[in-house]
This record gives sequence, structure tokens and C-alpha cells, in this order.
Amino acid sequence: MTHRVRTELLVLLSATLFASTACGDNTKPAMSLEEYAKLDCAITTESGQRMRDLSQEFLNNLSHPSALADSASGMAQIFADIATKIEQLGDPPNGEGKGGAGAAAALMRTAGDQITQIAADIRSSKDKDQIMVNLKSLNQAMSNTGPMIAEFKAKYPTPELDKLEKQIPGCLD
Repeated sequence: MTHRVRTELLVLLSATLFASTACGDNTKPAMSLEEYAKLDCAITTESGQRMRDLSQEFLNNLSHPSALADSASGMAQIFADIATKIEQLGDPPNGEGKGGAGAAAALMRTAGDQITQIAADIRSSKDKDQIMVNLKSLNQAMSNTGPMIAEFKAKYPTPELDKLEKQIPGCLD
């Protein structure tokens, strides 16, 4: 089974588990931490690949402002999609990082909203100087996500989950 197919199946499983939980189907056993780790890794892996693909597309479109704006909008959508998937997955079942899923989703939505605005600014740029200013803003917004994620991880530690994810091939590459 290819990595992509496996990732898509895990994402579908996540949506199915969320839907059954949200609809009040309490006949299914609680998700194990191992299952949670696999789903969390699937979100990270799939989103990371999408971001790498869009980053390459972005570089290929540097001389086309409209295409740049489209690529930036796609990046913002990735953050929005991550937020939705985090909300669906929720906090780890072992109680680690309690409340972290909501905080992580809010963090991703904030980053996505910032990048959406930058994409609009790129689209409305009148000249190359404005485009360059907006590209610097995009770079700064993307750079800011690293420290925000580090701060989040310090506030909502998940040592058992982290240990499991390190054991999943390709998860934290």
C-alpha cells in the first residue's frame, strides 16, 4: 500500500471516528493512544507534503503575482484544513496536553487568516515593490509558525504521544 493511500485511509478513518463520536455512537471503544498517534502523524505528513508541493509551486510562480496569490491562498487553506482535522481528532486519549487540540486549532486558524490576508495583498499589489513587501510578510508569517508551535508544545506537553510518533516511520521526518 502506498504511503499516500495509507495517509488518505487514516484521514478517512479520522473523519469516520469523529463522525461516529459526534453523532453519539458510544458503542465503539475509545481510541487507543497508538491509533491517535497514527492519525496525528497522518495529518502532519499529508499537510507537510501539501505545503512542500505548494512551496515549489510558489517558487515557480515568482514572476506571476496572480499565481503567487493563488499559491499563498493554498497555503492558508492547508492551515485551515489542519485546524479542522485537529478539532476532529481532539486531545490525546491518555489525557496529555488537555485542551491542546483547541489551542492548536486556533493557532492554525490564526496563521491561515494571516496568510489569507497576505494572499489578498499580493493579489492587489500594484508593482514589484509591493509584491516584495508582501512576500517578506508571507515569509515572516511562515517563520512565525515555528516559534508559535514550540511555545504550544511547551504549554501542552505530550511525552507519551511524542515517543509513539517517533516510532512511526516517516512521522517526524
